[in-house]
Formats: sequence, C-alpha cells, structure tokens
Amino acid sequence: MSTRQKVLDYYGSSLSDDWHDHFDYYIYEETTADGYVVYVATYDQRNINVEEHVHYYDFNLEEEFSQAIIEGISIYTDDLDSDYINSAFENLYEDLKNK
Repeated sequence: MSTRQKVLDYYGSSLSDDWHDHFDYYIYEETTADGYVVYVATYDQRNINVEEHVHYYDFNLEEEFSQAIIEGISIYTDDLDSDYINSAFENLYEDLKNK
C-alpha cells in the first residue's frame, strides 16, 4: 500500500482527478482571461469567492489540501503529482508515523 493510500485511509478521505460535481472539496488550476494561472481551492464549486478561494501562488495550498484530507472528505484535483500535493502527503505520513 502506498504512503498516499495509507494517509487517505487513516483519515477516511478519497482523492481523484476524474471530475464530477459530487466532491466535497476541489483544488485545481485555472487560467484567467489574460493568461495567468491561478489556483482554486473551494468546498463549493458553484459558489467561488475570489478573495477566499482563488490563489495566485500555490505556496499555501499544501496547508489547505492537508486540512481537507484530515477532514475525511472526498477531494478533486487536476494534478495528482503537483508539488503541494506530494509535500502534503509526505508531511501527513510523517505525522502518522510519529503518533
């Protein structure tokens, strides 16, 4: 069993890159009208608040992603191998090993 799966199983979370409207949390890249990449992290895909859910940089997404895993919910991401996701799994796994 992979370390990712161990973390997901421990917290009762699930993670997928197959889009549907029934996830509890969404975290993905989007492109603005003028070509900039931004990151959306939201519980409600139909009600995105730019001030709260849209991030210009991905440096704080690890924390948000980790929190969603700890909450034991279903999560959508468009990039299963992004740095913030890999880092979140590494840190959560280390925390579990230390418990």
